[in-house]
Amino acid sequence: MISDSPYQAGDLLLRPLEGATAGLAGALLMLAVVSAFDSGPQGMAGAWLQWMARVTPFGVGGDHPVIGGLILHGLVGACLGVLYASSQQRIPWRALIGIGAFYGLMLWIGGRILLGWLFSTPVHAVVHSWVWLAGACAYGMTLALFAGWVGARRSPSAVAVPRD
Repeated sequence: MISDSPYQAGDLLLRPLEGATAGLAGALLMLAVVSAFDSGPQGMAGAWLQWMARVTPFGVGGDHPVIGGLILHGLVGACLGVLYASSQQRIPWRALIGIGAFYGLMLWIGGRILLGWLFSTPVHAVVHSWVWLAGACAYGMTLALFAGWVGARRSPSAVAVPRD
């Protein structure tokens, strides 16, 4: 096989800690997008964070459920960022952006299915909205942009040599 790629195809783009950092940043941006586009009286982001704090068995946040929900939301975002980092290989920028948007879309669909199956709560209105879809896509795009930025700064680990 002849290769003109400057890197090996199986080379991962992010390390797990970098994925967790990108996931945490993406989770915070996701809440910012939801808050910016939310026109409801109670606020989708606040309702989501309060619900997240209530479903934890540890009582995270104590008397401040929004802080507990923010901590749990950040942890979930970091874990999903590690999952992204463990699977994203080096690819061109255009494809990286497309995969980031697709990752966000799949998280939105997976969240709808999982939350609909596990819980029967008013949070369904939040995760079934187009605002939450925009937030999930912003999350995936944050991961992709961070991965592209790290990939552009990091030299390839090994150069693929053309074989004849």
